Amino acid sequence: GGEDMKNIFKKALSFFLAVIMTVGMFPVTAMAEEQYVYFSISLDDKFLEGSDGTVMAHVPVAVSELENIKLSDYGLSEYAIDKNGDGKEDITALHLDLYAQDKYCERNGEEIAEQVEGAPGSLYFNSFWSGHDCNLNYYVNGEYPLNAELSESWGYSVGATADVIAVNPGDFVDIILMNSWN
Repeated sequence: GGEDMKNIFKKALSFFLAVIMTVGMFPVTAMAEEQYVYFSISLDDKFLEGSDGTVMAHVPVAVSELENIKLSDYGLSEYAIDKNGDGKEDITALHLDLYAQDKYCERNGEEIAEQVEGAPGSLYFNSFWSGHDCNLNYYVNGEYPLNAELSESWGYSVGATADVIAVNPGDFVDIILMNSWN
């Protein structure tokens, strides 16, 4: 009786420990939860509507989708930056612009590279979102991003352009188009 129960318990415990040790040898990879960047595009005081009917207000974009965008695929490799030197393009507002225009904007055959002018660090869109001119601003997390290098060398505050505005998980980017140049 009692001796049999001890043996059964020992065998069960041995089996249980063997299973735990075996499972412990398998590589365990935690599935990281997807991270997002959010964007809005408005013209004056109204959010724009994408070609699929999506209102361009607080639109989530998976960071993994932005990481898959290669500026060289658009003929824009000169605008790629790698500030930390890890060999991968930093995700910038330009990546977000490309994503938004590819997914939500009817461009009527106009290539995005044809819309871009200016040198790296001072890129601008001569045409954005189906023909709107370059009169637009970016705000990241509610703040107007400055280009510190240009501001210092020019002696006054200069806004950062899409190719140098870093975009990080959780950021919210407002792209504000304006009709009036005043």
